[in-house]
Amino acid sequence: MEKRIMKIQDTESIKHRWKITAAIITLPFLLMLASSAMALKSSEDDFKLKLLGKYIFFDDISDPRVQSCASCHAPKSGWTAESSNVNKKTVVVPGAQETFGTLKPPSSAYASFSPNFNCSGEGGNVNEAPFICEGGNFWDGRAEGNEVADLNILGGGLDRYTKYLGAIADQAHASPFTNPVEQAVVNITEVCEMIKSAPYAPLYEMAYDNAPIDCSANEVETTFGRIALALSAYQASDEVNAFDSKRDRALAEDFTFPLDGFTDQENLGHALFHTTNLNNNTSGPRGANCSGCHSNKEPESNGEAPDELFTNMQYQTIGTPRNIKIPDNPEPNIGLGRLETIVGIPVNGAMNGFHKTPTMRNVDKRPIRTNEFVKAYGHNGWFKSLESIVHFYNTRDAKPVCDDPVASEKKALRKNCWPPAEFPDTIVPNGVMGNLNLTAEEEAAIVAYLKTLSDIPTPKKPKPYHLRNF
Repeated sequence: MEKRIMKIQDTESIKHRWKITAAIITLPFLLMLASSAMALKSSEDDFKLKLLGKYIFFDDISDPRVQSCASCHAPKSGWTAESSNVNKKTVVVPGAQETFGTLKPPSSAYASFSPNFNCSGEGGNVNEAPFICEGGNFWDGRAEGNEVADLNILGGGLDRYTKYLGAIADQAHASPFTNPVEQAVVNITEVCEMIKSAPYAPLYEMAYDNAPIDCSANEVETTFGRIALALSAYQASDEVNAFDSKRDRALAEDFTFPLDGFTDQENLGHALFHTTNLNNNTSGPRGANCSGCHSNKEPESNGEAPDELFTNMQYQTIGTPRNIKIPDNPEPNIGLGRLETIVGIPVNGAMNGFHKTPTMRNVDKRPIRTNEFVKAYGHNGWFKSLESIVHFYNTRDAKPVCDDPVASEKKALRKNCWPPAEFPDTIVPNGVMGNLNLTAEEEAAIVAYLKTLSDIPTPKKPKPYHLRNF
């Protein structure tokens, strides 16, 4: 009885602040009501925080109110751009005020597994030392993982949420909300006020142990940090990171490759993807060397780990051509060129064009199961199909350089050439890619395998939230 009285009193305090006039409302029933309409399961850890994050993720928190996080990270499109026309042409999603950035939005699914940004290496010259940078979020890793943690927002018993600090929280805090080429809200106070006035705002108090949404000058930094943390929690949910593709389901049945649930072509694609054979000029199984960058497991796993992320979270350059179709034709994004030094050693531009290796999960997920919906690949979206980018990996160094240095993908394929890299002076890997001597059938098999990596469930936008009386 005592627990029931405490529960009712906690809920009454929330009702008072939100000017609800009912006699009694119980928190468990309210959460049951909210969860019944969504795929996000109430059995998940920290459900209230994740549910708050989901509502924020899908809310048009922008100026004007036309754009949400999901506008650039749409679940139905593999958590990236939802417009075929944008992918085909500008690549960059227009902001709330019809302004443009310079990069294709990366997938936000599985980004929560990224560690804090870090680099390691030895030697006195960046071109000779085995430098490895990993973690962080955004294409250039600038959401490094310590920003929200340094705000000290988890006092008073909230340390149970510490696991959501890190790179994904920093990405939300960066912040797309106030970026003039994205959601374009004037400042974090306005973002705070928008969420405070939203129907789902009571979830903030429920998640943060009855702490109100305080947008005052003294408290807005803490509140905004907690908003970013809620977004991080949602993006760490099983709904966002489903591990539920055709590959996952077939693997759960057979446990080891080749899989009975795969076609012969898909099994061949898996074998090529996870086999290393430089240039395929040596004896042994033929391979495409993909898992050297697109795996977070040791080679012995053979791509059979259930929690395979299909990225090592590291940074690499593959020699992607320049995309002049991005509005205003900006200078190419320098990626890790943002760093002046790595482990104390001057970089001097040697890392220009290094970008984070994307996950291959959801790489072919689209709203409609047809190639009529165009997806864009690479940090600048120059590639318009899996077939094209796989062919580039195979033949980058085998084909001649195009006469037109800024040729489009369509023109390059027609002319049977590849344009020069965005940063021609940056050393790009060879041997592991560029002249793999794969056949057309082997390229097609890799594409077929990649298409098995898209999660089958598609999360939906949450239904309108109502704090009702019962």
